[in-house]
Amino acid sequence: MTLHLLVDTWLPIQRKDGSRDLIRPCDIADSGPNPPQELLAPRADFRAALYQLLIGLLQTAFAPDNEAAWRSRFVTPPSSEELAAAFAPWADAFVLDNPGGPAFAQDLDPLTAPELKANLLSLRNLLIDAGSDSNSYFNKPSDDEGFCPSCTAQALFTLQTNAPAGGRGIRTSVRGGGPLSTLVTVEGLTLWQQLWLNVLPLDVLGHEAPVRQADLIPWLAATRNSEDGRETSCGDNAHPLQAYWGLPRRIRLDTDAIQSGTCAVCGQSHERLYTRYRTRHGGVNYSGAWPHPLSPYNHDAKQEKPPLPVKGMAGGVAYRHWLGMVLGGDDGLQRPAKVVEHFYAHREPLITRHLQRPGALWACGYKMDNAKAVAWNDSRLPLYRLPAERWMDFRLLVGELLQIAEESAALLARAVREAWGSESGDPAVAQGFWQQSEAGFYRSLAEAVELPDGAHRTTAPLFKRWLEQTRQLVLRQFDNWTRSMLTELADTRQMLRVVKARADLEGRLHKNKPFKATRQWVSAELAAQQGAEA
Repeated sequence: MTLHLLVDTWLPIQRKDGSRDLIRPCDIADSGPNPPQELLAPRADFRAALYQLLIGLLQTAFAPDNEAAWRSRFVTPPSSEELAAAFAPWADAFVLDNPGGPAFAQDLDPLTAPELKANLLSLRNLLIDAGSDSNSYFNKPSDDEGFCPSCTAQALFTLQTNAPAGGRGIRTSVRGGGPLSTLVTVEGLTLWQQLWLNVLPLDVLGHEAPVRQADLIPWLAATRNSEDGRETSCGDNAHPLQAYWGLPRRIRLDTDAIQSGTCAVCGQSHERLYTRYRTRHGGVNYSGAWPHPLSPYNHDAKQEKPPLPVKGMAGGVAYRHWLGMVLGGDDGLQRPAKVVEHFYAHREPLITRHLQRPGALWACGYKMDNAKAVAWNDSRLPLYRLPAERWMDFRLLVGELLQIAEESAALLARAVREAWGSESGDPAVAQGFWQQSEAGFYRSLAEAVELPDGAHRTTAPLFKRWLEQTRQLVLRQFDNWTRSMLTELADTRQMLRVVKARADLEGRLHKNKPFKATRQWVSAELAAQQGAEA
């Protein structure tokens, strides 16, 4: 029996009491005494894809009309029967293997015709990091091992959602290769509430209902073959919600190569393991702007090019990316994901004030170098309770804190490079600074948020501490990176290089922008405060 994703019990979850279970997608909103609390998956990239699959399913089949309807469902979740009825019209698109008909996340064509010259590959090639040395904690099956139906479905959707470049005619995802996704999460909520936080009302999206389901879910119709250069653009020949259901890769499972045994990914025994698939180049070639509600975007300063989704990063997502991904860059060129903007505009008071729960931004996605997976990003950035009228001042404050940090990291990397007598340096030097200063940055943001109304401009003590913290960290890390060069056996010229580099570093930390300007402002502000108190 094939897997019917919207009907069968296959979705791995953890319940409130910590127990593990398998449920149907329509059971995600179970509001009993032991509701689903978290999605589980054998791989981190599968887990992120499962979240996006369910969010996309709710956005497609169960989206609220407006924010009032959204809030009602947040408080009173739908029953399993309500969700099952909403999902039922889409069930044919979520069958894992279906000879002669549509199959989940696969080409409608079985790709068996000799003239197509389709490649027959091991299922391990569905894994984006297969053949990559990065993230060795991800399991790497061998070519002759099979995947159970659940892991096969997760692997298919993960690849189609994140599809990287793969050579001529091998298409990337709707958001390009290795897109970064940012989801709003709140500690302690049920799985239904976590998913629902990332579903937008129809009046916010502004989309008309699709004329045909195939306009939204492309594998319900013949693939828009791009071998002749044909492109697919948002709104012109595809519904905007196809952003959730992209089909850049022409893939079809080989149902003649099914065997029984142990799944190479999850380790569970199953009588139906998939081992091979057929594939051919020329999948859907997505072009132009495809706004995906779960991704932040970079905008062209001249507004001549479409916005580009932010991609995964080799060093991971950290506090240096906080401003752009949460509130938007101070230059207006980076915009947060639409779900994040909507959260702060309409949902933040419900969560942080009435429910008294901290929120976070979950940033996840691959950093790709063409077809090679460089790293998997999986980070949480805190979200702060912030009245809308304070956003502008807060954005400026965060931007100034980040300017100090960016200059500090750059000066540290430069000084270490000079001490080493090296032209290239080591990226780990700056990366170490960002990692070690992260906790202090978030303490500064938490302090700024808690300032009473009307006092948020009085931030001189905060900036004074940040200047001193970053200065001490830079000097301490410089000493750590160069300590081995100051031994009794060290070359005199080498020692002189280290001493000079450190002296130059101290001077730059004092006089370079933005240190000098911020220090002068802090001194003037503190002096004015002391005068007022006297």
